[in-house]
Amino acid sequence: HTSNRPCMRLHSTVEAATNVDEETTTDALAAAKKALDDVAGEILAKRERGKFPITGSIASKVKELTQKLKDAKDTSSSLTKLPGLWRLEYTTAPDVLSIFTVEQLPFSPIQIGKIYQRYGTPSLNDNGELQGSVENIVKLAVPPITEDKDGLTFVVNARYFQGKDDVSIAFETAGVEKLRVSALTEFLVAPPILPRLDSLRALARLSGASIRVPLVAPSSIATSAFRAAGKLDITYVDDDTLVAEALSGFFFFRREAE
Repeated sequence: HTSNRPCMRLHSTVEAATNVDEETTTDALAAAKKALDDVAGEILAKRERGKFPITGSIASKVKELTQKLKDAKDTSSSLTKLPGLWRLEYTTAPDVLSIFTVEQLPFSPIQIGKIYQRYGTPSLNDNGELQGSVENIVKLAVPPITEDKDGLTFVVNARYFQGKDDVSIAFETAGVEKLRVSALTEFLVAPPILPRLDSLRALARLSGASIRVPLVAPSSIATSAFRAAGKLDITYVDDDTLVAEALSGFFFFRREAE
């Protein structure tokens, strides 16, 4: 009779080692996520009108932490969790940070609010590619014309083409939606001392205004060079966190309920 105890001990040792490795990976992943989240708190605490405090040291720190997050993953990112609404917490990309400079223009009444990306669920197109819709959304206010908070919504509509752990974004149209006028604007457009019918019609048209303009010719979207310009590497995505990298910098998002 041959004892199987050595085999059992070996199996138990391998299982224990595997569990330790999984716990180490989970801990490293959680630590990297928390560190990136802490950066968000640090940045937002220093946020001033017209300024988004991304210094060279913060940008380097974000790059280092993103690499740690990437190293802590045991597999490539599964993009099944990508669809949904994501609120931008911060970015190191200068082209996006430049949006906030409009608040610094002389006598500028513009106030930049929250920035979002909304990904639709992708499906196979005629070329066998996974393709979905994506909206880039900027909430802003232009007091006293609009309400002080989210009085105006600027939207850039695009398509995205999904790769293994990246998306290529092809921008299509840009426009203004959901204009919410202030009480002062309502008074000026439809003052109570003037005939109300035409004024109220004008106000209704103003409140429901939606202006959209094309950004590119539809034929351009099919070209690989055009898509490459909007490539976004998905470093990490789960139920509540999205970390991505473009040529211009890093992006840290939090999922928001719709």
